[in-house]
Amino acid sequence: MEHPELHHPHDLLVRRFFPDPELMADFLQRYPQNPTDQQRIALLDLTKLVCKDPVTVTDKLAEIRGDLRFSTLFKGSDCEANVYLFFEHQSTKDADLRVRGLEHIIEEYKKFRTTTKGRKKFPYPIFVVLHHGKTPWEHVPEMDELIEIVPGMQTGLLQYMMIFIDISPLTQDQFGGHPVLAVALEMLQLAPKNELAKHLDRVLERLKAVNTDPRIYSWLLSFAQYVLATTTLDKEQVATTISQVTTNKKETYNMVMTTAEKLFYEGEARGEARGEAKAGRNMVLKALHTKFRQVPKPIEQAVLAMSDPIALESLLEHVFYSETIDEFATALQ
Repeated sequence: MEHPELHHPHDLLVRRFFPDPELMADFLQRYPQNPTDQQRIALLDLTKLVCKDPVTVTDKLAEIRGDLRFSTLFKGSDCEANVYLFFEHQSTKDADLRVRGLEHIIEEYKKFRTTTKGRKKFPYPIFVVLHHGKTPWEHVPEMDELIEIVPGMQTGLLQYMMIFIDISPLTQDQFGGHPVLAVALEMLQLAPKNELAKHLDRVLERLKAVNTDPRIYSWLLSFAQYVLATTTLDKEQVATTISQVTTNKKETYNMVMTTAEKLFYEGEARGEARGEAKAGRNMVLKALHTKFRQVPKPIEQAVLAMSDPIALESLLEHVFYSETIDEFATALQ
């Protein structure tokens, strides 16, 4: 049975990487094509960028969404935060995009007014849209095009600032910045066009520049999950290709294979509620033996005693991120 979260692979990839302030700042500085948008971004202090809702990709499916909110401030300002950015990605064209952006702003405005009890002004809102569809989005309707305007009435009704970034027409040499950002964006561009499998080796080549970063295995597992969800490559092909990025190819191969099995087991577990805990325990134990080879009996027994599927799912992530079995044992306590 297919893992249900893989029905939302673009959301998962966006939620995995874009909450990182370094990657988001790099994205905002490098990818706006419109000179006016570039001037607007130049007014912002991106060193103060903060993600307001960094929901992780391991949360329940109901909480997985591509929308992200950030706060920052204008350069030279001494305020704590006087700019809000609402980030959304689109793989399809939506005529109501402007209205949806307005809904984000209004929702946040209501929360802000309730929290501050009206004693502060609402930060300047900016709606940032990343489009990565099969074809370029030639025209995003303005609000005036969506609302019947009486002759003689002022135009610009309900307008707000939107920065629209379309990566669908970019060529491979136009993806730059941090290698992880470049890989994530090009994957988002190629997948809707069904071209990711063909170019996967080339796209991942960029990660060799950061393969000594301690986060490399976490990054690769996220990319592996996305590739499994958006291409017809089987798990062995994906594991072989991704393992070429790191110096420890065997360990990377095993970790990717375990991730693929984890997704399968989770899908099976969700298909039969009573099997969730058992499948979760099997996944954790299999991942432990794959990564650490020798697993102490007390740790095995502690895992086998667990019955909460959500806790087991969280524990599985600790297997991937723990450097040693002792580090995992600490997370288990």
